[in-house]
Amino acid sequence: MVEIKKAGVEQAGIIKKVMHESFEEYNHFDPPSGAMKETEESIALALKAGEEWAAVLYENGIPLGMVRVKEEDTRFYFMRLSVLPEARGRGYARALISWVEAEAEKAGKAEVYCKVRCTTEDNIRRYEKLGYRVYRTITVTKLGTPFDIVAMSKPLST
Repeated sequence: MVEIKKAGVEQAGIIKKVMHESFEEYNHFDPPSGAMKETEESIALALKAGEEWAAVLYENGIPLGMVRVKEEDTRFYFMRLSVLPEARGRGYARALISWVEAEAEKAGKAEVYCKVRCTTEDNIRRYEKLGYRVYRTITVTKLGTPFDIVAMSKPLST
């Protein structure tokens, strides 16, 4: 049985573990994903402070995916969407995104958005298939290396 549950501070370790195992493949990027520098403590602090919230996807009680969300005035920003490599191809990322969208609609938000590295073209295509559209390209610099990301959004029918 698959279920998605909103996570509390006590799940920060699960969130970190799923995120790190899922983002491992991006360690070869220059610069590597910032997800790998996040700790259980930093995640717990963000959750506790109310800066963000998270949800974990479980299959038969085993955590296989997660997503973190920041709530803004008119929209939700989801980030660090993660599905363990061995659980990919089962629709779990889509399920997590749909769950975030439903939560945004319940909260009366007008849209949901995310940011994606331009070098992860497969991820961009996946989001486009779910109705997300690129609305801005941004150049950011981390560790002295500039790289491009796209901001993608999907309007909701609230």
